[in-house]
Amino acid sequence: MQQRGAHGSGRGVRVAGGACLVFVIAACGGSSDAKETPPNASELLSEVCRQAREAPCGSEAAEQDCLERLGRDRDDAANEGCESELNAYLKCASSRPMECVALDFEPARPQVVPACSDLHGVFSECITGVGPLCALGYGPGTDRVTCSVSCPEFSSTCTGPSQFGPLQCSCATGPHTGLAFQAEDCSRGIVMATGHTCR
Repeated sequence: MQQRGAHGSGRGVRVAGGACLVFVIAACGGSSDAKETPPNASELLSEVCRQAREAPCGSEAAEQDCLERLGRDRDDAANEGCESELNAYLKCASSRPMECVALDFEPARPQVVPACSDLHGVFSECITGVGPLCALGYGPGTDRVTCSVSCPEFSSTCTGPSQFGPLQCSCATGPHTGLAFQAEDCSRGIVMATGHTCR
């Protein structure tokens, strides 16, 4: 069975009384030193993906792929209450030019610099419930496949007709050992389902 890493990763603040303060300053003809509103996730996302286009190995296709991928992350963050973790990662990624990285003899592609990887890990763990020490396993078969997630505190095993699901799973170890559940596929699906069920 082959294994690879299971990971692939600000809320606004309202100040009471701010409107009254602005009114008084305006009436006196003064100026305000109030801080600018921090960029939201959509603005940060657009900036990160603009860098994917402008990198030496970048392209419009790379920008579009980035927008789609981070758009899914934004939706997941909203559903799971992980907006602040996503924004922290996007702020890091948008503040540095992307690197060009070639994997497995494929053409180089834009990639966020390693300095932001820890923040992406925090975001990913918030979304999936699966930490950086977990591993994803996959074993192909003739008629069925087996895939699994193994973490220090819990693990799961799934079987199905193909890696694209549907998969029948159970928690193999951890506080919910034996609990059955389903997963959509042998990649993101099993990671999300395991983290939310077996942890």
